[in-house]
Amino acid sequence: MRTYSSTAAPNPATSGWQTHLALVAFILLVASSPAVTRLAVTKTLTPYDLILMRCGIGGLILLPYFLMHLREMSRRLLVVGFLLAFFQGWGTHLTTVIGLQFAPAAHASALGPGFISVWVAVWAWLFYRQPPSRIQLTSLALIALGAVVLLLNSSGAAFTPQTVLGDLLFLCASAFGAIYLVYIQKNQVPPMQGAAMVAVYSGLVVVPWYMASPLQSRIMDTPVPELIIQVLYQGVGAGALFVALLGFIVVRMGSQRFSMVVACVPILALLFGRWIAGDGISMVECVAIGLVSTGVLYGACANFSLYKAAAN
Repeated sequence: MRTYSSTAAPNPATSGWQTHLALVAFILLVASSPAVTRLAVTKTLTPYDLILMRCGIGGLILLPYFLMHLREMSRRLLVVGFLLAFFQGWGTHLTTVIGLQFAPAAHASALGPGFISVWVAVWAWLFYRQPPSRIQLTSLALIALGAVVLLLNSSGAAFTPQTVLGDLLFLCASAFGAIYLVYIQKNQVPPMQGAAMVAVYSGLVVVPWYMASPLQSRIMDTPVPELIIQVLYQGVGAGALFVALLGFIVVRMGSQRFSMVVACVPILALLFGRWIAGDGISMVECVAIGLVSTGVLYGACANFSLYKAAAN
């Protein structure tokens, strides 16, 4: 599995305790966020309340960084950034959060971050005629098989159109994110600059739309403790901290080693979904998510072995 990154070369050297602490925080955030979001979107807040938190607070936090590096960004990037903001920002948030109304949190992790490598390979081949290697094909086949199993299963119960709708929205989210990843890799966009631009642009789109929208908000009706948790998870966590941790870890660990570790995220998301959101767990789901994680891990390990052999 090829991981797209704008770093010059992976750095497989052992990092310090700061990197490992950041890695643990990143994994816990990514694995638990779908469950926390699903709990809110099915109990108290609306999807649009959560999207406002992600884009509004996240954009505000990253605004200083964006302004500091504004002169380093080309005019073309600043224009294309509005499309990139949809693919990696508010469009991805919209499809993910709405999908969590219908499908379990574990599905969001497996079909979102877990499936993104499949979409990256598809877009790289369609846009740049760059076919996947045999190792990639094996990895992608395992991931795709796990996704198909999830689509044909509904939390151990009968086949339900609602769950399938949620799963399809998760696939849309990962497809959008993959377009962004392919673009910034091919155009050598620094990850933090791209992420800050996406966050700020998403805030510029979502906040005015939210204020002018006739849709009813539930923010004022939500208990304060839960509202604080959601602000921290959606705004600070998913909106800003995710980006900062990702850039910090990949630079110090290398994208291949990072991919090997995050293969555990869909499995942890399954457990968090049960514990936090009360989602059911079936044997079929365990097998499907195991296939996705195995595919991610196989592709990352194989690519890392090839990298070490080439370095020697």
